Amino acid sequence: MSQAVVARQPAVSQPAPLQAIDVYLESKLKQYRIPGLAIAIVQGDRIIHSKGFGIADSEKRPVTPETPFILGSVSKSFTALAIMQLVEASKVNLDAPVQQYLPWFNVAVGVASSRNETLRERNENRQASSQITVRHLLNQVSGISTRTGRKYIDRDTGEGAIEKYVRNLNADRLSQPVGKKFQYSNANYIILGAIVQAISGMSYERYIQQYIFTPLEMRHSYTSQQQSQQGSPALSVGNRFWFGYPVWTEVAYIREYLPSGNLIASVEDLGHYLIPYLNDGRYQDINLVSSVRIAQLHQPAAEVGDRLFYGMGWFVRSINNIPIVSHGGEAPNYSSNITLIPTQKLGFALLINVIPGVAGEPIRQLSEGIVNLLTDRPPVEGRNSFLTQLQVIAFPALLMLQLLGLFRTWIVLRQWRTRSKSPHLDVKSLLRHVGLPLILDAEIAAGLLIGLPMLFEAPLPVMLVFQPDLIGIAMISATLALVGGLLRAGVSLQLLLT
Repeated sequence: MSQAVVARQPAVSQPAPLQAIDVYLESKLKQYRIPGLAIAIVQGDRIIHSKGFGIADSEKRPVTPETPFILGSVSKSFTALAIMQLVEASKVNLDAPVQQYLPWFNVAVGVASSRNETLRERNENRQASSQITVRHLLNQVSGISTRTGRKYIDRDTGEGAIEKYVRNLNADRLSQPVGKKFQYSNANYIILGAIVQAISGMSYERYIQQYIFTPLEMRHSYTSQQQSQQGSPALSVGNRFWFGYPVWTEVAYIREYLPSGNLIASVEDLGHYLIPYLNDGRYQDINLVSSVRIAQLHQPAAEVGDRLFYGMGWFVRSINNIPIVSHGGEAPNYSSNITLIPTQKLGFALLINVIPGVAGEPIRQLSEGIVNLLTDRPPVEGRNSFLTQLQVIAFPALLMLQLLGLFRTWIVLRQWRTRSKSPHLDVKSLLRHVGLPLILDAEIAAGLLIGLPMLFEAPLPVMLVFQPDLIGIAMISATLALVGGLLRAGVSLQLLLT
């Protein structure tokens, strides 16, 4: 569905069921062990409700609408808006190649998979850098992979952190032809952040502050974690779940990821931010961007899945046949969501100071529950998928089985060590009790150390940051498999040579 069509439909005057939403969030706060959250609801050109729930830190400071949170990928919509402002100022052309604004931008030349493909593949990869346009980046169809966008290349906190990250992409090969397939990648929006810097002549941080935060009166929003921690109120401390229980956790703040996931704002400020999207680009008497550009941002451009599309920093879909424009975000210890219901001139922002993790699908579904309540429907009870439940059970079970297996092997080998003084060794038993477990250990280690990163399209250290309990168990299991396998091999060799 075209967003332009949606914009022409008449707004429906519908008071939001604010009390029901508050009751809903209060109950989910307890049910899902969420330390704190905040919500702001916008209708037309004003905030009609904002409220904080729970606590912001271990000192039990209450969450208020002014409490800042790290936004995660909600930050992408800010970067897209910044680019659109530059487009409107005739400083950026959406269909111009990235190299027009970043002449040094380059992606790697891939290694051919076969001799017959050598010239074609090398030619495609040489041309790729010049083919990627600003629009490709905004629509997440540049060919840069999800995995590339999840690599923490550097933790540079200097002024050149964003540019340094983008320059380092010359070591990464595109995983898809340019413009052909949606691949959600943080790297796309970090490159856009570098373009904002190059065209505006100022840092990304200063641009966002001067052209978005300040005109929208976002007084509790920041582009620096240090500044947010010194603010009043201070940044809420984030959490990560450990086996279903939240733990207050400080995580390194990575400056280069600012355009993609590290902006900081309060829910009250996000209410201000949503108003232009429901009010033809205007906030009070300020025209932040034209209504035409707003429609472009929300135009479904890249197919993500069944009836789900990506625009420019926003996902476009329907819930209960109602058009929805939204984007979620997850930092290593926070989660967030901004959602617009254009046909009803409604929108909301939801900030949570814990990352849901592998088993947190019900927390991610809170935004759908709010949409239902705003549109006079009961919220659907959130639940984890069967695959998620299987992971939660399988990883700890695998670790326990490995520990039991190692203990059993130790008993068997100890018995054999005593028997090894006899002139004959039961080689068949040795192969059955040691050889087969060696093969199994190798498969487990390969599955966990190689298979998991391929499945989740992220390196293990990054996965560990976002889901420390289950991924920690997986890494311990992989280590036990490797160490246990080596010990079995050593003892077996010793016994065979005795």
